[in-house]
Amino acid sequence: MYIAKLIEKGYKVAICEQLEDPKQAKGIVKRDVIRVVTPGTVLEDNLLDEKKNNYIMSIYKQGIFFGIAVCDISTGEFLGAEIKETNNFAKLLDEIARYYPAEIVVNEMMYACSEEIAKIRERIECYISNIEERQI
Repeated sequence: MYIAKLIEKGYKVAICEQLEDPKQAKGIVKRDVIRVVTPGTVLEDNLLDEKKNNYIMSIYKQGIFFGIAVCDISTGEFLGAEIKETNNFAKLLDEIARYYPAEIVVNEMMYACSEEIAKIRERIECYISNIEERQI
């Protein structure tokens, strides 16, 4: 299955469906994205290793402090924590290694810390993306 190969390599995969009957379409058939699959959002049993969790982790950096949330959406397990002590980044790396997530989503401040992101990538091979923060 192509999706499994792409996910294994750390890609984000968009799944599209046709929106109209190809027999009645003039030119290219209209399609739309119905789902986006990333390494941490896989739900299909045939794409998961049944012997281990498939965690997605979120890291929110504010100054020298970190907030983390970890979830395995296939089981519903969810955990959260703050890291507000000394030696914060080393503790963050330990938490990342503890869960070994398939995917990490970070805020803009964390993503801008290229040294920290590089150290995370050295320690664990996973898909890392950033989420644009919105003002509420």
